[in-house]
Amino acid sequence: MGHQPLLPNFVLHAPLVYHLLTDYNSTPITAQNVERRLRKAVRGKRILEIGCRGGALLKFFANHGAIVAGTTSTSKYPAVQHTLVGSLVVDSSLHNLGHHPELIQFKPDIIVSFNLMSSNRWIGEKFPYTQAYRALTKIARGKARIYVQPAVDGEPILSKPSSIQRGRYVR
Repeated sequence: MGHQPLLPNFVLHAPLVYHLLTDYNSTPITAQNVERRLRKAVRGKRILEIGCRGGALLKFFANHGAIVAGTTSTSKYPAVQHTLVGSLVVDSSLHNLGHHPELIQFKPDIIVSFNLMSSNRWIGEKFPYTQAYRALTKIARGKARIYVQPAVDGEPILSKPSSIQRGRYVR
């Protein structure tokens, strides 16, 4: 019987989870210890996802003991509120990210963003790089780790499905 991958629908997020699993821990990751190690890595951590879409990754982290918050666009806001009941969800774009004191008050330990900074999201308008990074720095307060996975034309450049197989990082 085959091992079920830790992140069955999150190939894109494998590098982040692998980093969390191996951070300050040099013991090999095995199918037997991966769940315990992930819970230990995120339990009690405050994780903020910028551009959380439907909130699936945050729900995954919450199920492993993290305290989560997310930002999303107006069209996805009701769905995320439903998925992350009791969590902070902010309707925000990169343009106004720094204008939400509740994100600073959340005091995240980890800030993540996947594909939000994809070039195809900003067709016809100038991408607010400087504004976005200033806001992330302000929210991080010099304490949070920031994981931003860039993308080009909607394709993540650090973890294409062709280069990372689901569950491959688990021995």
